Amino acid sequence: MGVFLLDFSCFAAPKQLRKSRGETLDLLTKGWKFDNDALSTMRKGFFGGGAGIGDATGIPASIVDNKPFDLSMDAAIAEMEMVIYSVVENTLQASNLGPSEVDIFITATDTYVPVPSMSAIIANRFKMRSDVRTYSLGGHACTSGIIAVELAQQLLKAAKGKVALLVLHENCTAGFSRSNVKACCAGNVLFRLNGVALVLTNRPEDRRRAKYELMHTKCTLLSNDAAFNCVKVREAADGETGVFLQKNDVLASASQSIKLTLTKLGPLILPLSELVRVACNRKYKPTLASAFNHILIHTAAAAVITAVAQGLGLEPKAAIPSSETLERFGCTMMCSTYYILANIESQNAVRKGDRILQLGFGAGFECGAAFWRALRDVKDAKHKAWEPYV
Repeated sequence: MGVFLLDFSCFAAPKQLRKSRGETLDLLTKGWKFDNDALSTMRKGFFGGGAGIGDATGIPASIVDNKPFDLSMDAAIAEMEMVIYSVVENTLQASNLGPSEVDIFITATDTYVPVPSMSAIIANRFKMRSDVRTYSLGGHACTSGIIAVELAQQLLKAAKGKVALLVLHENCTAGFSRSNVKACCAGNVLFRLNGVALVLTNRPEDRRRAKYELMHTKCTLLSNDAAFNCVKVREAADGETGVFLQKNDVLASASQSIKLTLTKLGPLILPLSELVRVACNRKYKPTLASAFNHILIHTAAAAVITAVAQGLGLEPKAAIPSSETLERFGCTMMCSTYYILANIESQNAVRKGDRILQLGFGAGFECGAAFWRALRDVKDAKHKAWEPYV
């Protein structure tokens, strides 16, 4: 029983919330009393080569419209509602489905976990059925986009003729840090407005109109202190909370977790010719380029994309869609690989039979991989997020 992706939608920040690096730094300078060291760290992040974000990324209204910043619960829920209602409506419309057709509903969010849950907020807004099965994921950070797919896959395998709606959103208002601790500053530089909704189904009649078939998923959780502590939300010494990032440990943990995940996935994804070479020569190292047409690398930062691509033995051009996505949107966290796929679709670059690898990794330290196969040429895809800016 196959699992198919009908369609998906990525949130597009409105024009008034898209800001250049210089404008964003000016907002940070005027909106809070950051000390010189913190401002210097953020300035280096914006204009150095390590971040790779561009000059039209989405900043929450809580930062743009308020001095000092409004990081209240009301501001966080306002951001969440702006994002999730948009992507759900667009995705259901693109999938030609009504809210009452959703059988399984999975949401993921981390820095802001509302009560009632995000799934309850959406179900109430769209008046979903009272018997819809809901699941709310939290704490899996940038791997959530794949963990949610893996959960949906298992639930769809257990029941025939079902439709699953997945909604992903990481709240920038709640994740923003007013701390002067350098390890917290990177989040303010990188993290940007984001949101994705996607529809998965195992209804046989949906296969003919689906874009992709989900072939395999694998996830890995590292269990060592360096990996556990390299991405962590906690209170800083100055009393402010923030996402603490330890760059060197992040790169090492990403490399290790990706290697373990792909080792488990390898026998399922490599072409027969590559498997024969491995069997005949244990020292032979197969390349992913031989197994996939498109590889979606989580847009953590420019330096991370480069390091992952090099570690996987990819040609530089293989990482271009990920780098373009980072530049246009910043780090969209758990949603990033879907923004990359939307980028590739918008260029009419997906052909029937194409094999796609989706790679997400983040706090825990976790890594998730999903292998998709295109069921048709994806032509003239409508992704508002990738329409030219006016």
